[in-house]
Amino acid sequence: FLRLVRNGVPILEQLASSIAAKAAPEQVLSVANDIRAPLGWMVKASTKLGYAGITQRINNMLETLPSSEGFSAETAEKLVDNIVSFLSDIRALGETTGSDLGGESLAKMLARTLRENLDQLLNEILAHLDVFESRADLADEDLSDQISQQFSRVNSYLTSLYPDMHLDLPLLFVDAYARAARRQLSIYSEVIQLTRDSIAFIKDLIASSEKSPLTQPVFQTQHQRLGQRMKEYLWGNDKTGETPADAVRHFVANLEIPTELAELLSPDNARELMELIQEGANAFLIMAHLESDEAVAGAFLAWLQKRGSVITNRSIFVDDMSWYEMLFISKADRQSIETELKELDPAQKLIQFKAQLGQNLTQASAKTAATTPKAKAESKSVAAAKTAAAPPTSNVIRVPGEMLDQFMNQIGEMVLVRGQLAHVIADQRLRDMAMTLRRDSDGASMDSAQNGLLQKLLELIDEQGRRLQETDALIQGALSRLQDSVMGLRVVPVEMVFKRFPRMVRDLAQAQGKQIRLELLGQEVKIDKAMVESLADPLLHMVRNSADHGVEIPAERKAAGKPEEAVIRIQAEQQGSRILIKVSDDGKGMDPERIRRKAVERGLIKEEESQLLSKEDILKFIFRAGFSTADVVTETSGRGVGMDVVRTNVMRLGGHIQLDSEVGKGSTFTMQMPLSAAVQEVLLVNAARQTLAIPGRYVAELIEINDFDVQTVKGRTAILLRGNFLPIVRLDELLGFTQQVDDEHRFVVVLSDGQRTLGVSVSEFVGRQELFTKDIHPRLSALPGVGGASILGDGRVVLILDGAAIYRLAENVQAQGHMRLPHAAAVTKTPELAA
Repeated sequence: FLRLVRNGVPILEQLASSIAAKAAPEQVLSVANDIRAPLGWMVKASTKLGYAGITQRINNMLETLPSSEGFSAETAEKLVDNIVSFLSDIRALGETTGSDLGGESLAKMLARTLRENLDQLLNEILAHLDVFESRADLADEDLSDQISQQFSRVNSYLTSLYPDMHLDLPLLFVDAYARAARRQLSIYSEVIQLTRDSIAFIKDLIASSEKSPLTQPVFQTQHQRLGQRMKEYLWGNDKTGETPADAVRHFVANLEIPTELAELLSPDNARELMELIQEGANAFLIMAHLESDEAVAGAFLAWLQKRGSVITNRSIFVDDMSWYEMLFISKADRQSIETELKELDPAQKLIQFKAQLGQNLTQASAKTAATTPKAKAESKSVAAAKTAAAPPTSNVIRVPGEMLDQFMNQIGEMVLVRGQLAHVIADQRLRDMAMTLRRDSDGASMDSAQNGLLQKLLELIDEQGRRLQETDALIQGALSRLQDSVMGLRVVPVEMVFKRFPRMVRDLAQAQGKQIRLELLGQEVKIDKAMVESLADPLLHMVRNSADHGVEIPAERKAAGKPEEAVIRIQAEQQGSRILIKVSDDGKGMDPERIRRKAVERGLIKEEESQLLSKEDILKFIFRAGFSTADVVTETSGRGVGMDVVRTNVMRLGGHIQLDSEVGKGSTFTMQMPLSAAVQEVLLVNAARQTLAIPGRYVAELIEINDFDVQTVKGRTAILLRGNFLPIVRLDELLGFTQQVDDEHRFVVVLSDGQRTLGVSVSEFVGRQELFTKDIHPRLSALPGVGGASILGDGRVVLILDGAAIYRLAENVQAQGHMRLPHAAAVTKTPELAA
C-alpha cells in the first residue's frame, strides 16, 4: 500500500499543478486519466488493510476527477479539498511508518492553490456575514450551516499549510455556527464582529513569511485573545438545557479536571457531564496507549463501550509515545474500574488509571441543583426566613469605592507582570541554543563525563521550560478568577441609572399632553460602577428624543390605529463581555426621505450623492453635530444638540451606537458597551520608532500603499480608496514627533467614528491586543492626542491615543499644508485632481 501511495503522489502533484495553473480542460483530463488506475489500486489495498477513512477519501477523489463532459470550477474546488484531506492521511502514514511518501512535495505544490482558495473562502464568509447582518433577527439556519461548513474547510486548508501549528480558532466557529443552524445558539452582532476580527487575523497569519507564524508572540496573543472571546461567547449565549451556563461552569470547575482537558469541553459536553454525574455516575481520568498491542487496544475499546462513555479526550506524548488522556464517565465505583483495568493490562504499561475526579461533588451538586427553577421555588420560604432572622449587618463589610479602585489597579499591575512573564517564556533563544548544543554534541569529540553533564543540562533546560509554562498557566487562571471576583465587587445594577428616568418621562408627558408608559427591563444586569455616570447622559438624551420626537399625541395615535398610551422601553442585557442597552418607542419613527432632504439643505451632502445612500447611512445623519429634524425649537429638542453628544460619549466609553427606525412603527437606539471601561482593545502601530496604541473602536480597516498611490487634492494629501478620496496624515507628524528620514510610511490605518473617515499612515502594524488602561499624570493626559497609557508584555510603556483628538489634530495639520512623505517626488498633483 505504501508503495502504491508513493508512486501515485507525483501524479497527484501534476494534477494539483494543472488545476492551480488553470490549464486547458484536455490537459487536466489527461492527468486525471493517469491517476485513475493508481487510485483504484490504492482503494483495494486500503480496503484490505481496513483503512475505512482513507478508502472513503480516495473514493471521493475518484468521484470528483474530471470526465470528458467537462470540469467546472466547483468540481476543481472539491477535488482540491479531497487532495488536501488525503495529504493529511499521507502525513500520518509517513509519521507512523517512518516512510517518505512524498507528502511534503505535494504540500509545497498545493500551497499556492490553498492560499488562493483560502483567501477566496474567507472573502465568501465575509460576504455571508454582510447578508447575516441585513437580517432583522440575525437568524438564518441555512446561512449559519453554510458558514459552519466553510470554516471547516478553512480549518482543513490551514492544517495542510501549517501541519505543526495548532490553530483551534476555525473549529470554534464551526461549532458556533453549527449550533446556530440547530437553533441552539443566538448569533448577535458581537459574534459577527468577532468573526470578522478572526478572519482578519487568519489573513494576517497566511500573509506572514514565517514558516510557523503562530510561534510569534504577536500571533500567539491574538489567537489566545480571540479564542477566549469566542469560548466566552459560546458559554454566555448557549441556549441548550435549563440550567444557566454559569452554574454548569461552576459544576465542571468543582470536578478539578486537568486544565488542558477541561478547555476541550464544549457547553454540550459540560451539560452532558453534569447530567450524568447528577444521575449517579462517577468521573475518572484514564490514560491509554493503543498503538503497541492490538489485542489490548481492542479489549479496552470494547470495555469503554460496555462500561460507560468518554466525554472528551486529548492526545499527549510520553517518552515519544502517543497516549490518550480521557475523561471517562461510568456508574461503576472506583474499585471496580481499577480492578477491571488491571485485568485488561496487568502490567499497567498500556492502560493506567489516574484519578477519580470531583469527589467533593455532593456539595457542588447541591449548589447546582439549587439553581434550577424547581429548587428555587422550594427554597424561597427558607431563604426568606434566614434573611429575616439575620441581623442587618450580617456578612456585609462597607468598603470605600477608592479602595476597590486601588485593588483593581494592583490586579492590573499583576496582569502586566504576568504578561511580562509570558513574554519571557515565549522567548525562543534559550530553546534554540539548546537545540544547537544538542545537535553539535552529537558530532563533537568529548569524553563521556562531559557529554553526560551536557545532556543533563539540556534536559534541565527542557524541564525548566515546561515547568515555567505550567506555572504561567496556573498564574493566568488564578489571575483571571481574581479579576472576575474584583469585577464582581466593582459592578452595580444598571437600575442605578434607570431609576432616574420615570419621573423625567412623566414630567415630559404632562408638559406635552402625551400619554407615555415607561418600561424598564433587565435592571438586574450589572455594569462597572465607573460607567454609571457616563451612561446616564447618553440615555437621558435618547429617552428625551423618544418622548419628544418619537411619541405622537393621543389624537394622532388614535387616528393611526394605535393605543393612545405610547410605550418607551429601556432594556439592558449582557452578551458575553458586553452590555447591550436598547431605548425603543412605538412612535411615528423617522422618515429617511425627510432626513435626506434636511441633510442636503444643510449642505452635509450633495443631492446626487444622497440618492445613492442606503437607509442605514441616511439615519446616521441623526448623529451629526447641529443636525435636527424638529420644525420647532422646544425646551428639549430642535437645537441640533444631543445625539452627536450621545455618539461621542458612547465611543469614549469603548462602545458604539446604532439606530433602527421604521416609519409609523417606532425607533430603537442600541448601545453596545464593554463590561468594564478599564480594558480596551487597541491596534498597536509603530511610528517614529515609537509603539503607539489606537483604540480598536475607531479602526475601520488596514491598507498598504505605494508612493504613487499618494496624491494631492485641493492642497491636501489623499489616496484613492474604492473610488473615493481618503485624506491621510502621518501619525508622527500629527503628534509632533521628529520624523525619521528612513521611516517609510507604507501602511495606513483607516479611522472612522461613524461620520468622518481619515487615513493615518504609520511605519508598521504590530497587531491587535487588549490593554489594561492605567491612570496617567494630568500633565501627560493634557497633551493633544493622548488618551491613556498601558504596559506591554515586554515591559514597555505604550501611549493609548484619543481617537476623537486625532481628527482635531488632523484638521490642524491639513490646514497648514499637505502631509510630507519621505518620497515627495512621487506625490502627484494634477489640475483635474485639484479641481
